[in-house]
Amino acid sequence: MPRLLGLLADDRTWTAAATALACIGRAGSPTRESPAARSAGDGADANLAACVYWKVTGEPGPCLERLGPIATADLPHPALHRPADLGAHAARWADRLRALTADREPLAHVEAAHALWAATGDTAHTVPVPASAVRGLAEGAYLPVMPPRYGNPARIRPAARPAADLLRAVPDRDERRRGSGGRRGFVQDEGIRNAVDALLTEGCADHR
Repeated sequence: MPRLLGLLADDRTWTAAATALACIGRAGSPTRESPAARSAGDGADANLAACVYWKVTGEPGPCLERLGPIATADLPHPALHRPADLGAHAARWADRLRALTADREPLAHVEAAHALWAATGDTAHTVPVPASAVRGLAEGAYLPVMPPRYGNPARIRPAARPAADLLRAVPDRDERRRGSGGRRGFVQDEGIRNAVDALLTEGCADHR
């Protein structure tokens, strides 16, 4: 904790330190002043700061205020994944999130489905989305936008089984899933493998 608190004083390390403290949760409550100050501004870290404040204090107010425009925007927002952090507090945006589960943007409908499930437990609109999102990989295709799609299904346990069924044969294929050459390609493939392993673990657990 003392080392992370020290890193909050440096703009170059603030984001990484704040993200780590958010994972620690309530034990990181001594950090409340830094995220509270940043969440009130217009800087690039304002949305993250509001979410960190929620994680370390349990007070959703600043996060709800910051994320309202994200969840209700006319177009999918790059930070659409953040409402999921609020759980049931994000239920006020359920109608908008439900509509976004049918969005054509490659990642928006996956993030919206995860946020909707976290907020309401709705499975009618969330279960079909992960299976649709991972179908390309099951058929041997890989695009750089794919990796974030595999983390959310593993969290939405009711949705994990159909997505896992599609990907069950992927780990045994003698090929790399990558969109780049060199070292980056290895990193991309490893990330995909780890995410698919997590998804299969959740899917198998549900199956049992």
